[in-house]
Amino acid sequence: MINKLKVACLQVRAREYKDRAENKKNILKMIDKAAEAHPQLMVLPECAYPAYYLSPLIDKHPYFPEFCFEYWILVIS
Repeated sequence: MINKLKVACLQVRAREYKDRAENKKNILKMIDKAAEAHPQLMVLPECAYPAYYLSPLIDKHPYFPEFCFEYWILVIS
């Protein structure tokens, strides 16, 4: 028996830090759309969101952890 892993690769345009709100909105929209296919793993480009801003986003923005638990997926970049 072969185990399969369903992966969603999201191609997101990297934007400047000043455009982070619009970029976050776009990323969340793409994650919602990709979730319709029920992947087990979602992968974003390394610089999809400014790295120096990502830690506070995950710590203070409940959407990412709740989303992962709701759909039982892993979102990585």
